[in-house]
Amino acid sequence: MKTKTFMSFLKDYVKDMNPEQSLSLFKNEKYARLDARLLNVYTFYVLFNREVIKTLLNKQDKLPVLYKKYENYQLKYNELTLENLKLKVGTLDAFDELKQLYTSYQNLVVNKNLVLKRMYHKKIIDIKNEKKISNYRIYSDLNLNHGNTNEYLKNKKFEKLSLLNIKKIMNYVASL
Repeated sequence: MKTKTFMSFLKDYVKDMNPEQSLSLFKNEKYARLDARLLNVYTFYVLFNREVIKTLLNKQDKLPVLYKKYENYQLKYNELTLENLKLKVGTLDAFDELKQLYTSYQNLVVNKNLVLKRMYHKKIIDIKNEKKISNYRIYSDLNLNHGNTNEYLKNKKFEKLSLLNIKKIMNYVASL
């Protein structure tokens, strides 16, 4: 299972903040007038989306709030792309809007899986030892890759298994 991208995170975040669950420029213009956080997040969504930028530039007279914020961010984050995002964010101060947004992404998406994988590992190992379940039995019964399963269980290589497979192992050892 792939980790959600920063762009997907922005899309979902904007939809969650918008009462109409919309990515529309016009609907977000309406709500961003009253919600500074939505304005910030949506403007970053626009900044990384060439098609939306074209529409915004063509309709700037009808979207004054978004256009003004976009102009400010365009100047402030000159030459920022999704490819150089991580590098650029590392140079920003802790109170910068983009740094805070990217930190939220890291904490809510990227690091969340690692924390869950560690937690499940401890529980699986405790149950596995208590019930004397072998690694062989786990990967054979669940049809998992034996190398990756062993790397996860023995060597705590959390990147070797998806969270979905780790949950399968947890359910399996708990049910025996």
